[in-house]
Amino acid sequence: MSWSVRLATMAIALAIAGNAWAGDEKPQKMPAGGVADPAGRVGYWPNSAGGIEALELSTGKLRWSAKDTNQPVLADADRLFALVAVLDKINQARIIALDAGKGQRSFESKPIEFPEWVRIAVARGHSFKTVVRLEKDKLLLTWEARAWYDRGAEPSEEEGKKARKNAAGIFQIDLRSGRVDSVKGLGQAMPDDLKSVTVGELVLTVNVGEPARVKEPSVELRARTLQATDAAGNIIWTHQIAPRVEFLPLK
Repeated sequence: MSWSVRLATMAIALAIAGNAWAGDEKPQKMPAGGVADPAGRVGYWPNSAGGIEALELSTGKLRWSAKDTNQPVLADADRLFALVAVLDKINQARIIALDAGKGQRSFESKPIEFPEWVRIAVARGHSFKTVVRLEKDKLLLTWEARAWYDRGAEPSEEEGKKARKNAAGIFQIDLRSGRVDSVKGLGQAMPDDLKSVTVGELVLTVNVGEPARVKEPSVELRARTLQATDAAGNIIWTHQIAPRVEFLPLK
């Protein structure tokens, strides 16, 4: 093996090691857009009112709810980090931190600006994903956005090509000053959507209901219920979370 290959291999290994969470416990990704603290005691999910709710995972008890945002991205023992849209700027957001005890806002970053076509909220013909890592007093946000033609009639080759977009990157957020910098490096892979997850002796799953039409005729909402069961399959608790948005084909 040449030295150049060895050095490249070492660099990749170090980058992967840098992605590791300090200690044995890591923040946990939950189904349906939720996250949990490293110990698996508290989980955070978007609710049907457009906010976030904190639930005790052992009992399903509601600890608190907040109206600031409905996009939790990471939790440690003391804070929940979430993405909140900038008012009237559909391609901009901030990272905020909410106190794990009461849900009070304790931090707000400077605006994070994504490409003009990116939609941070759920939108027709768009997708937006993030994965976040905490490194001492820095938060690293890896993001991926896509856009495609979804306007009903079959697009022309030119229309389809113009609508197709794909971008990704990494932002570093300083948790002391709120400063945001675009950085280069090895980003984290986007996690798959989880169907279920085991926390302690409980298995958390999400049940999706029948579609319900809303005022917008091309949109349907499916109610989602978070369910915790024990090893024997007994339901320990349930809790309704934010519905799933589905876009119907345009005519």
